Amino acid sequence: MQRANSALSLSRNAVRIAGPALAGLIAAAANGAWAVAADALSFLIAAAFLSRLPRSARVSGARGSLRPDLRTGWREFRSTRWVWTMALSYFVINLANVGPWQVLGPALTAGRSGGAAWG
Repeated sequence: MQRANSALSLSRNAVRIAGPALAGLIAAAANGAWAVAADALSFLIAAAFLSRLPRSARVSGARGSLRPDLRTGWREFRSTRWVWTMALSYFVINLANVGPWQVLGPALTAGRSGGAAWG
């Protein structure tokens, strides 16, 4: 298990570094559409790998209806204070940081120095 977690962590961190750099290079060399196409291709490759995994058996005692599961999950979410406070803090962070970064950043850069500079 330790070796598997290590390999997973290594690949996750490598992709966090190489992915945006590669997307920036593709966007600068061609255009944003090719970067999105490469991203879509990576999802297809991941789906092909996931399709080779064995299907797990259904968990015994699992309910068949979505509504009771949602009610139970929402009740559990609300009853655990640290969970909903963290969710609220991530909401604020995404609202104040990620939204402007991903929406206003490219718009301002396109008007000043072009999309290649943003990539």
